[in-house]
Amino acid sequence: MLSFAQQTGFLTDSLYCLLVALTSGLVVALMCASAEYQLQRLEMASHPDACLCAKRIFKRIFTVGAPLVFAGELLLIMMA
Repeated sequence: MLSFAQQTGFLTDSLYCLLVALTSGLVVALMCASAEYQLQRLEMASHPDACLCAKRIFKRIFTVGAPLVFAGELLLIMMA
């Protein structure tokens, strides 16, 4: 469907790049929400110290790693 839209000129390259970047950002956001849900389940079921350590690790991964992945993908798309 996207190739048809590109062939007909309905979807330009810049709009296609933006669509891909937004889609990847949505995937990363869903991964973050899933990880947060799993952390909440872990909090209810396990020892508080272990949960606190896991929470710090996940928070660091998703507050630093997710924006870097999104920015890197956006940069690669713009360079292509």
